[in-house]
Amino acid sequence: MSIDARCWVYSAISIVSEVIATSVLEAAEGFTRWWPPFLVGVGYASAFYLLSLTLRAIRLGVAYAVWSGFGIALVSLIGWAIYLMRGLALQIQSGMAKKSEGSFFECDPSIACPLLKSFWLHL
Repeated sequence: MSIDARCWVYSAISIVSEVIATSVLEAAEGFTRWWPPFLVGVGYASAFYLLSLTLRAIRLGVAYAVWSGFGIALVSLIGWAIYLMRGLALQIQSGMAKKSEGSFFECDPSIACPLLKSFWLHL
């Protein structure tokens, strides 16, 4: 296996490690139980180690963009599927709209806006 292919494998394993560590944070209950913090520590340590190995052949910006993008998507899916976090996208949109004093859904009435709103409400 070439070094480029190995680096992408390291990146994939790093993403999985980070997603596991982040997902376990919900079960940590403020670090009052022993096993979730252990998994968080091992997961983050292995994720950053493997991410550093990824940088042997993949540029930092690309590696971090892939790592964080897939991490966000997978953690969001886990939150939706396992922790039953429904309406998360709407909560994010509402919070950002408050900060910007606007809304992502401010657009002229058309077919796309109701469909987009419907999609976000179901996430």
